[in-house]
Amino acid sequence: MTQVQHNISNKLRRSRRTHGRVHAEPGRPKLVITRSNRFIDLQAIGENGKVLASCGDAAMIKKGDLKRSLTKTERATEVGKCMAGLLKKAKIKRVAVDRGAYKFHGRIKAAVEAIRENGIEA
Repeated sequence: MTQVQHNISNKLRRSRRTHGRVHAEPGRPKLVITRSNRFIDLQAIGENGKVLASCGDAAMIKKGDLKRSLTKTERATEVGKCMAGLLKKAKIKRVAVDRGAYKFHGRIKAAVEAIRENGIEA
């Protein structure tokens, strides 16, 4: 097994482990965080598998709500604030955070802390 294949298999294992532990419950949807090298997206998925709210920095930049000149961590914070607003609008007070294979630091942590600061229990 090459090093690249080994890293991919480790990432899949971490992702499955996290996805298996975190699940949506009535009144507490799952907040799925997806990150790439350039962008971050957040989705609130209900217990029936439907997307209740979603927010991402690529869409916010396209709409003009977010400046491209911000750092990726600052953009993640703004996406977290946007997501908190959408969750409040949908009358959701608690979410279960599903970070996938990503460690809870950097952009992931910034987005979740922004959600917590805006009154959503995560």
